[in-house]
Amino acid sequence: MIYLIPLPFLIELIGDWYLIKKGKKDIPLWVRIAMIAIVSHTIQFEGWDVQVVILVKHALLATAPFCFFDPVLAWMRGKRGLDYQGKTKWYDRVFLAWLTKVLKPRGVLIARGVLCLVLVILGAHLK
Repeated sequence: MIYLIPLPFLIELIGDWYLIKKGKKDIPLWVRIAMIAIVSHTIQFEGWDVQVVILVKHALLATAPFCFFDPVLAWMRGKRGLDYQGKTKWYDRVFLAWLTKVLKPRGVLIARGVLCLVLVILGAHLK
């Protein structure tokens, strides 16, 4: 199921782009979490025993592209995406606003890259 890992990011990106273009709210955070959980699980059958196993490795790899979600969405909307910070979610207004003051917009992009790299490395090394 590793080929499904980019699917939540692509669904979220295209869905948000479409909804924002139509003037509606973006897709809720719980949908993003549900999509990551769906691509991060496997079902094992042993006779009548059914187990659902969440693979942390796949969850980390599926979460990594979301580090660049705001800049990519801004580029899709025709804006300069390097220093774009979202304004709709609580963590955008609190954490990213503070981080932008401390690191400046390019520093936030670098921090996003480092976080993405850490998630990919952890996801690649877990069994």
